[in-house]
Amino acid sequence: MPNDRDLGRLEGRLDEFIEARVARDKRTDERFDRLEGKVQELLDAANMGKGAWWFGLKVGGALLALASGFAWMFDKIRWH
Repeated sequence: MPNDRDLGRLEGRLDEFIEARVARDKRTDERFDRLEGKVQELLDAANMGKGAWWFGLKVGGALLALASGFAWMFDKIRWH
C-alpha cells in the first residue's frame, strides 16, 4: 500500500507532466496559428495570380479576335 510520501511524489510528478503538456500544447497552437497565417498568404497570392492569368487570357482573346477581324477585312478588300 502506498504511503503519503509516495502519493505526494506521484502528485508532484503528475503536476509537472500536466504543466509540461499545457506548455507544449500552447507552443503547438502558436505554431499552427503562424502556419495558418502563412498558408493564407500563399492562398491570397495564388488567387491574385489566378485573377491576373484569367485577365491576360481574356485580353489576349479579345486582341486576337480584333486582329483576326482586321486580317479578314484586309484579305477581302481589293487593292486596285
